Amino acid sequence: MDKVTQVQDNAVNEEGSANKPIKSNTFSCDCAILFGNAFGPVVASGASLADQAGNEKKGFGVRHNFDPRIGQGGSVVPDEQHSIFVRFPREGCSQCIVGAEQSVVDRFPGAKNREKGLSILEVDLKDAHATITGFGVPFANAEDAELEGWVNDSKPIVDSHTLLDVLKQRKFWIIIDMPAMHAGHKFREASLPPPFSYPYGSNQDWDVDNFKDLIKANKGYQFATAYDHDDDNHHMTVVNQGNVQDVMWLDDAAIEIADTQFPAYFVRPASSPAAETDRFYVVVAMPHGFREERDAAWRRLSKTDSFVLHFYDADENEEPDAQWECKIVDHPASIPALERHETAEHELVLFVRRPKQGQPARMNRDYVVRDFGDRTEANAALEREKHQWHRVSLIFDSGLPDCQRKVLAVSLFHPKAEPSNPVKWGLPDPNSKAARRAPLTDDQVNVLAQVKDRMDLHRALLRGQGFLGWMTKRSPQSIETAAASLSLDNTTACLRPLPVVNFLDLPDPVHVEAIVKEALPQDQDRLRGYLSSRPLGLGIIAAGPGTGKTTAGAAATAAMGASQGKILCSAPTHVAVDNFAARLDRRTRVIADTCNQGKEQGDPSRHRYPLVVRAYKPQDEVNAFKALLKDPKQGSEAVSAGWGPASRWKLHLSLASWLLAVLGSSAVRELHADDHPGLWIMRGDIAGSQTACRLRDLATGVTTWQQYEEEGPIPDKALHFFLMRILDKADFLCTTPAATHNFEEYRDWKNNLACGVAVDEAANMNRADLYCVWGNTLLPCFLFGDPKQLPPTVMTTNEKDGEGNFLNRFANSGGLSALQALQAGGIPVYRLITQLRMADGMFDMVSDIIYNGVPHVYAESCNIAAPEFEAGRALESYIREKHPTVAVCPEGKLLPVFVHIPGSRVFTDPVTSSKKSPDQAKVALDFTVDLVKCKGIDPSKVVIIAPYAANVDLLTYMLRKNPAYEALKGMSSPSTVDSFQGQENDIVIVVMGTAHPKPGPGFTSQEQRLNVLLTRQRCGLVVFGDINVTGQLVDDEGKEKAKGKGKGKGKGKGKGKEEDKTFVVEGPNGEVYFTKATALRRVHEAIHTAGRVITIPVAKPPVEAASKPAV
Repeated sequence: MDKVTQVQDNAVNEEGSANKPIKSNTFSCDCAILFGNAFGPVVASGASLADQAGNEKKGFGVRHNFDPRIGQGGSVVPDEQHSIFVRFPREGCSQCIVGAEQSVVDRFPGAKNREKGLSILEVDLKDAHATITGFGVPFANAEDAELEGWVNDSKPIVDSHTLLDVLKQRKFWIIIDMPAMHAGHKFREASLPPPFSYPYGSNQDWDVDNFKDLIKANKGYQFATAYDHDDDNHHMTVVNQGNVQDVMWLDDAAIEIADTQFPAYFVRPASSPAAETDRFYVVVAMPHGFREERDAAWRRLSKTDSFVLHFYDADENEEPDAQWECKIVDHPASIPALERHETAEHELVLFVRRPKQGQPARMNRDYVVRDFGDRTEANAALEREKHQWHRVSLIFDSGLPDCQRKVLAVSLFHPKAEPSNPVKWGLPDPNSKAARRAPLTDDQVNVLAQVKDRMDLHRALLRGQGFLGWMTKRSPQSIETAAASLSLDNTTACLRPLPVVNFLDLPDPVHVEAIVKEALPQDQDRLRGYLSSRPLGLGIIAAGPGTGKTTAGAAATAAMGASQGKILCSAPTHVAVDNFAARLDRRTRVIADTCNQGKEQGDPSRHRYPLVVRAYKPQDEVNAFKALLKDPKQGSEAVSAGWGPASRWKLHLSLASWLLAVLGSSAVRELHADDHPGLWIMRGDIAGSQTACRLRDLATGVTTWQQYEEEGPIPDKALHFFLMRILDKADFLCTTPAATHNFEEYRDWKNNLACGVAVDEAANMNRADLYCVWGNTLLPCFLFGDPKQLPPTVMTTNEKDGEGNFLNRFANSGGLSALQALQAGGIPVYRLITQLRMADGMFDMVSDIIYNGVPHVYAESCNIAAPEFEAGRALESYIREKHPTVAVCPEGKLLPVFVHIPGSRVFTDPVTSSKKSPDQAKVALDFTVDLVKCKGIDPSKVVIIAPYAANVDLLTYMLRKNPAYEALKGMSSPSTVDSFQGQENDIVIVVMGTAHPKPGPGFTSQEQRLNVLLTRQRCGLVVFGDINVTGQLVDDEGKEKAKGKGKGKGKGKGKGKEEDKTFVVEGPNGEVYFTKATALRRVHEAIHTAGRVITIPVAKPPVEAASKPAV
């Protein structure tokens, strides 16, 4: 039988309060639906459907849904049922429940309560309407063609009656598997909780004051994650408020801090007079308790790369006398220049930069500073006259501009919104005054109606409740029918199917095969099936680390580009965009080379390499281009870091790199004969432009930089023109969501040229960021990602105000990614389960702990004897020689190792909460340099990852300054977890930077971040830290603390209250949350049980904390 459900109030006579939601539960009962009357045919009484193995093998994909019963707060999991929900209204209809006659009971011999009696629930809708959700969601059943016909093709279920006929009944007869007396008690309106709606109104425009007023008036508990939405306003409210409430309270705090002035003085420079110095340390005497009173806000704001320091010469000044950029100094006690300027924990030390020549006059480069040689001198001056010190205020950016961008992206899905990309559809450009004045032609009116219809479908997709409303509307094909179709009341019993896109509909079958062969042989048929039939033109590829997700994503993107046209590619971070662009470029070249096998170079049928462009800030592209003309060896360092956030510019695939290639510069590779024809045309056009000839001569060394400057440098505007010619020719434009909005050049490309969208690391992407990239006209789209890795960033999670109200009531929904939202809505997912990157054994632990239930297997190429795993075998040999007590890996496997460092100290900066452990850093570097020397491992095959940025700075400093680590030159710079997502190396050295009992596990306990941290290796993983940080496993000598039931050496795990301990954790962005660190504890236990623990106590005397991080 099917299920009939009712949400019931579980708190009798108890009103919900602002701080606590009304408690309720959902009652469900087996039932059957009859058609026509109480004695009519049974149309739904259902046995469960077959599992999805057949669908997955066929290439349909795997359907998922949200299951509230799993974990804390529910989870999105594979769904074995196709569910359609009929929700009856509270008002405007009638219902009655009577006992079923014996003749009706006899029709259900399998009913559990048939001996006690069944009930008939009769619902008469009268003038009301039922709400039907789940209808039209893509469905397949590889084992039952008849069932597919009922669901997908409106074929009759009983007599001539279809599924739609059943759902559109005005009266429903439902057989309930319980006696009438019990059913009458369960199914009554009095047991329902009050109707729920978000109290934020329908105005979704960007209005800071309005948002703040609504937040202030509606404080309370946190809302549950919303996976689907009853209407567009519900959807917009959830996504908007999740972003808005993340920053509005922070903006209030930033304003309050900016309105507060503090006494401050400059540290006297050691090498030159202050007037000739550009960079200073500034000591700010914050009062006791100032930061603590604003703890939540300070944790967030202090994580910023840089901010502005305002100087006031007089108390009555309303405007600052100078505005200089500055940074907070972590661990100031470790900096020699500050040795004579002792600061208390509540005080602040800043690193300040004098404005450059040419910067705005309000910054006041010539401002006269008041500096002192030591703290005693400074204090004495302050005692004499308070104006001997400066008065300063701290001006932080709370993030409002980016929040505004996200709100504007969400506004695209208002029912009255206009198309985001009208030019792409042949409609007038809204930015053109002439086009706005001209009336639409009849053809444009028809096109607009069809585009609006696509927008309606797009909104239905994002609401996540199925497509009945859209499927029962007429398709607009003329002015008259288009106008009629825009009425929500205009329905018809005739269903129109969802649009389906075949991304393999290509003229060259060889091209199709080349794309399909990007998959493993055993996966090629299902990849072909998935790419050739995508409902809504939407695909999702979800997979764990090392399974070829990005390669499969590149193949899908290549197919989309070949069949649709220019594709906009994005990802949530710069690093992820870099990785996606590089992989897309490599794989599209391989595909083209495969197609060209056996063809001569001059053959006109040869496939050309698509032009993949990784676009950065336009001004960075111009600056990099000039720098590389001057010095081609600068590579990705061509754009100086500057003072604020470091430039993300990289040479590979940038606009500058392609223009340099056209000009023949040695800074990049030479153009290949199969490169994009537009690049060759540009090269051929050089002779016709004097400016281009000058650039070519400089790029090829015919003229020197000195000669170029003597002739007069070419203006940036002209260089920008040439770079934009490259952009126009791009087949795949890869950039961040923010760049597609903030820079006109990329915004125009998105709105005017893009025919599809591809997003990597989509499980880490905020939904508003996806909307910013995708627009609102349902362009074909592919999402790739791993829901088990880093989720979208929500910076305000569990923080509360002084009255106990949550600052972000939508934090749960804010953490729902673009990928998971669509996955939960039933979009079929293409899964990958074969481990391709890691040596056998390297993924076992993470697979068991984090991907439990996913049937991962290792490819044959993961055999540890493979040549590419030589570094891993050398690491294991080194461990056996140096630490013979460590358990031997099982035959044919390589396993991770944990280096336990008892007594290691972790220093937490009181201002920024950043953590560093000189002890763990030294042990890790000593181990690594000895490994490299003893085994002759190429340092470039080793990478160090540290979760905390302060530890990364410390490790970087130690590598640069300590000659003992000279052998590690050639190793890439240490990285944080977030900055290394999507990358890998042969051997990964992890420096946890945590300790027991304080400061505890920190954000290494977050399961998704831990997953990334422990899966960057190919064949070797060594973790340095304190293995007792989540619970005592070993004592200071490395001996077992408690024995369990494990067998063999080193097996056993601590038991007791520590296993239930809850940790308070501060995340990388200052957010605070609570965790039991279950996954991290299981990692420690797994490595300990395997006997793979090395104990290296801290050397005596302990390492001094004076190891200096770079500033």
